[in-house]
Amino acid sequence: MMILNGSGLTELTDFDNNTGYPKKLDEGKNTNKLFSYVLKVPVLSCGNKNSGCFEEYDDNKYEYKYNSSKDLKFHYDSSSGLIVCDDGDGVSKEECENLLFK
Repeated sequence: MMILNGSGLTELTDFDNNTGYPKKLDEGKNTNKLFSYVLKVPVLSCGNKNSGCFEEYDDNKYEYKYNSSKDLKFHYDSSSGLIVCDDGDGVSKEECENLLFK
């Protein structure tokens, strides 16, 4: 299986051997084009902004920054191919799940 991204086709080694899901959704921490391996048009990261934007704070770990004291956190699980909510600052895992999945 191969996927199309902004820089062309990826290699078979970019997929989990057991599940076939991508090992990551973009180039990794500090990228400015989030989810570029799975979206035709990637989401731009925060850059110099500190609110109202998405950022990858660690490989496959993301946050939506509402403001400097509140953020929604989630990660990508390559073994299941799912986005999984985490507890963020001021936004619980349950609140995240309600916002993203209900």
